[in-house]
Amino acid sequence: MLGTFVTIDNCFDNLSKKVALKIVGDFEDEFKFEVLAYGINVFLREVIKFILLSVVFKLLGYSKEFYFVLFNFIILRAFVGGTHRKTSVGCLVQSFITILSGIVIADLKIMPCELSIIISFILLLFVFFFAPIISDKRAKYSKNKRYKFKTVALLIISIQIVFYHYILPDMYRRLISACELLILVELVVSVTDTIYIKNNKKEGEI
Repeated sequence: MLGTFVTIDNCFDNLSKKVALKIVGDFEDEFKFEVLAYGINVFLREVIKFILLSVVFKLLGYSKEFYFVLFNFIILRAFVGGTHRKTSVGCLVQSFITILSGIVIADLKIMPCELSIIISFILLLFVFFFAPIISDKRAKYSKNKRYKFKTVALLIISIQIVFYHYILPDMYRRLISACELLILVELVVSVTDTIYIKNNKKEGEI
């Protein structure tokens, strides 16, 4: 099964390199070629993932909820960071489970207003102290860039709180609360995982 997932990723890699080669023309600028190929790779994966998820949630009857949850996740997770899967299929499955969980939580109406506010402020605290979460595979951000990402994330959550109380209909308020809860859970997992990895590295150096 894992071999199949790797094969799919290899297909994306090969296609991205072929498209990049058509654009660049040759390998004279290897760095430019690699950056372009990576960008095309990410773009292709995200477009295909979006199309597949759109079809699935359309069939489930949750198109509006899907787009709303996806939008909230994209604008917040882009600045907060989070966990990442090793394969495209793993990423697709994680995205489906996360978005469906948000919709189900909102539908069940299990989060009263008071709990939603508490979650929002806990998320604000976690973002203030730990965001953005940068995986080991990505380039490290400068202190200034991290500060900008943190500031934007805090601003987005603050705007969501305002929308929750004064603007959006009930269903979308519940969707925002569910999104914040899931982002908070992912942030806690990411922070815990980062601390665990750092502790293991320190033990290995002793």
